[in-house]
Amino acid sequence: MIRDYVIEDYEQIVSWCEGHEILPPKYDDLPRAGYIEPHVAVGFLIWTDTSTAILDFFITNPRVGAVTRARAIESIVLELIARAKALGFRRLKCDSQKSGIKKIAKRFNFNCFGDHTVFCKEI
Repeated sequence: MIRDYVIEDYEQIVSWCEGHEILPPKYDDLPRAGYIEPHVAVGFLIWTDTSTAILDFFITNPRVGAVTRARAIESIVLELIARAKALGFRRLKCDSQKSGIKKIAKRFNFNCFGDHTVFCKEI
């Protein structure tokens, strides 16, 4: 059951990140447009001031089976694509080093431009 992400879901995301041994995003870094399948997976749409929106912050519950997680992410991606279209975006971008996300991106016919390094700085 996919639904809109709400701030009360944040602690669930933090626990999933801890289970994956990755740093969780800060709650105020998460975009306003996100979908969650409770207890399974979450993903977000970052709005830009261009014709391109970004799919990001895909996080899954490590205690749930891989097939269930993949199905949830696929459903979330479909919802995010529909939301981006409704908002008038013409392109979507998604970056990931995770093999599962790469497989899903290929399944949805995203073009791959190779791996890269991400830089971030607090200001």
